[in-house]
Amino acid sequence: MRGEKKVIKITLAAFLIMLLLVVASYHATAMPIYRTGCIPILPPPNEKKTIDYQPKVHTITIYLTESDNNVNITIFLGNKINLTLKNYGDGGYQWIIEQYDPSIIRFETSSNWGASGIPGDFGKDTWIFKTVGTGSTILKLRCYQPWSGGDPGWVFKVFITVI
Repeated sequence: MRGEKKVIKITLAAFLIMLLLVVASYHATAMPIYRTGCIPILPPPNEKKTIDYQPKVHTITIYLTESDNNVNITIFLGNKINLTLKNYGDGGYQWIIEQYDPSIIRFETSSNWGASGIPGDFGKDTWIFKTVGTGSTILKLRCYQPWSGGDPGWVFKVFITVI
């Protein structure tokens, strides 16, 4: 019994010493100062630590439809504009992008989707733009019949400010 108490005391003492060493080594690595032996020394004044930090920017997409005709929008640089308008192809009409400043917004892609297959239903047309510069521009699209001398069926216009 007496020998067991010694083993337990020695084991407990060894455990406490190991715990003390672990805590001391944690604090040594966590402190923002340099250590030499037991005396903490601050880094030399000419030594600067540089951290390259670039915040994560999430792209936001602004969705515009026919109900947004003639509105003013303000959007951040790097974000996107998704414009969806009805396709009036049943009368031979087609949309063309007539005006925008490519130094402020850049055209990325367009698509036609949502046609039901019912005669006269040509679905919707979507254009995606990305903001690439700050400033203001007008995004203008015109829907017309190319063979009719340019008779504008519909005009969609939105005033965009990129900050």
